[in-house]
Amino acid sequence: MISLNLNPTEKRLSAARRMVRLMLRHDEVLRLPPAGQELQVISGVAWITVNGRDIFLVSGERFRLPSRGDTTLISALGRQSMILEVFGAPWGA
Repeated sequence: MISLNLNPTEKRLSAARRMVRLMLRHDEVLRLPPAGQELQVISGVAWITVNGRDIFLVSGERFRLPSRGDTTLISALGRQSMILEVFGAPWGA
């Protein structure tokens, strides 16, 4: 449960702890705005393209996205689906 009566400091802390778990199939692409989120691959292999770089993560690996720059593209590498956790996700309340 999230309180709607948070002071500004508590709101920032709440956003920093926010986590969204996503499953991407091999034919799907996720776009994330540059906001400094941290990613962790739970299963599968992630192909991340950000600011002209390609990064590959396997299960258990983490990566912090830059807070500035281009939109990040994330997809599952290979035919297997990928499960990804995004910390500091910019969605929801």
